[in-house]
Amino acid sequence: RIGDLKLMRLGLAVNAVSIALFAFVFQAWQAFLPPLGCLLSFAVFPTANTLAAAALPRAHGGVAQGIVSGSRTLAEGVSPVLFGWLFQVASDSALPGWPFLAAAGCVVVALVASFRLSEPTTADRLL
Repeated sequence: RIGDLKLMRLGLAVNAVSIALFAFVFQAWQAFLPPLGCLLSFAVFPTANTLAAAALPRAHGGVAQGIVSGSRTLAEGVSPVLFGWLFQVASDSALPGWPFLAAAGCVVVALVASFRLSEPTTADRLL
């Protein structure tokens, strides 16, 4: 069994590489390759919810779910504005896809931060 934490880390790593590859798409056919890696990244949010809920006692599982969902909602609201602006700035550069590298960097930060987490045990959940 791979475990939730390892699955989340794997999803983050594959997502970072897939997003970074978008920076180097120069022909239309190349745009179909990076999303293939993004398929595995869909495991990140469910595993983050599972890890957050498992890290707290059952009575506080809803709080954990709310924090994860609220963080995701905030990111979904801020990132289009931020990266829309970055793409406008990048449109005149030699590598117009460099904002994808910045986004991949953000995912790498999340991946590095995940190494500060430990896999919750059943005993943690019963407290």
